[in-house]
Amino acid sequence: SRGLTLAYGDAISHMSIAYHVFVSRTPGLAQLGSVWPPLNHILMLPFVWNETLYRSGSLARINFSTYVKDLCGQLLLSFGPVAKRVKLEYEMTQIGLPMKQAIPCGLIVSELVSNALEHGFTGKNSGRILLRLHIIEQQTLALGVRDEGVGLSKGFDPTGASTLGIQLVSRLAGQLGGRLEVEQPQDGGAYFRVVFPTPEGSILQDEP
Repeated sequence: SRGLTLAYGDAISHMSIAYHVFVSRTPGLAQLGSVWPPLNHILMLPFVWNETLYRSGSLARINFSTYVKDLCGQLLLSFGPVAKRVKLEYEMTQIGLPMKQAIPCGLIVSELVSNALEHGFTGKNSGRILLRLHIIEQQTLALGVRDEGVGLSKGFDPTGASTLGIQLVSRLAGQLGGRLEVEQPQDGGAYFRVVFPTPEGSILQDEP
């Protein structure tokens, strides 16, 4: 129960971030439509978190690869038909992240995967979303989500008023002491990557 209590405490703090993203803009129906999906995902995270904690047997840190796969499995269930057309693939370094950093990382994955499922494959019969977590240099991690969808709109601005979900990701990246990078690969799709310092207390784990 302690793990569940801690998870909800962190979830509430991240809901506050989402709230401040929302109130920083002029309220309106468009903003409400953009804000509620990430809030819905935030509410789902503690349940996935608690289940993964229970199976890991540890309250100090969590196998982030396992957590991400559990989380994305729940996301796919919530997206119905579009999820059946999209394949999720994983290139994840096996690392145990402390609870304080794993939850914002989970929120980042939830928002980016949800955004790809909702907007990335309009008019496409099939596609792929690749989730990556790599050590890119000493004491630095890169958490990325790349899709093979329709790509970013011309003039896409991650700081714009119509991209509240991406603003939430950017703020969470800042909370991790990192930054959000956005790319449009030459072969199509979109690639969002958060680069941040490896949290103190992280442990590299053996491959399953």
